[in-house]
Amino acid sequence: NAIGDVPTNGGTVFRWSAHENTVLSSLLSSSEISCLLSVEEHAALSALLNNGSHAMIDLCKLAQNYFYVDGSGGSSSIKKLLTPTMTVSSHLRDIYEKPSYNGK
Repeated sequence: NAIGDVPTNGGTVFRWSAHENTVLSSLLSSSEISCLLSVEEHAALSALLNNGSHAMIDLCKLAQNYFYVDGSGGSSSIKKLLTPTMTVSSHLRDIYEKPSYNGK
């Protein structure tokens, strides 16, 4: 339910490439899933799709166009970027090396 609140609460949803958009689109077009959603929930989730009013931000495109890190081999695959990015960023290591980085 929280992801459906994003268009109304001003938050941002990130995605990596087309996967999340494809899955959400498929779920919303499924009669088995759609019947479980209220009209408001369906509208809020639809807003997150590519042509929606609050489309998810594709971090893969951002990485392809503006990010390079040694050790990635020039790849924009999250599998190739994650380890070298964590290696070179002490700030990210400080956040994510703890067993729980969300304070719980």
